[in-house]
Amino acid sequence: MKTGIRMIAFALIASITLLIIMSVMGRMNRSEELQRELSNTVESTLEHLMLERTYEIADTQEFLTDFMQALCYGLVTDSDIQVDVMGVDMEQGLLSVRVTECFKHPNGRDGKVSCERTVILERSAEQGV
Repeated sequence: MKTGIRMIAFALIASITLLIIMSVMGRMNRSEELQRELSNTVESTLEHLMLERTYEIADTQEFLTDFMQALCYGLVTDSDIQVDVMGVDMEQGLLSVRVTECFKHPNGRDGKVSCERTVILERSAEQGV
């Protein structure tokens, strides 16, 4: 009888420990992915739109739409993503955004990870100022 109770208690403690580890690791993985992908996406979008200029950008809204599309391709997630644009200047090559990802932990609780990134594109004299 004592052995059965000990086995049940051990299984309960092990499952709680496993849920805690999964929650912490999941949050860390999401945070790292968001940081990495946001950095890459912001920089590559600015370089592509400002330096390569394969087409003309009519206004700031079109510029932000291109950024959002590139971000959606870069982030592979089933979570809700909220993007707050804190600053944008197409002429100077400035883009500042905050991305917040809302997700569910394995234990059913809501989790949230956010990341901020500001990029100022430096252009050399031969590229045009």
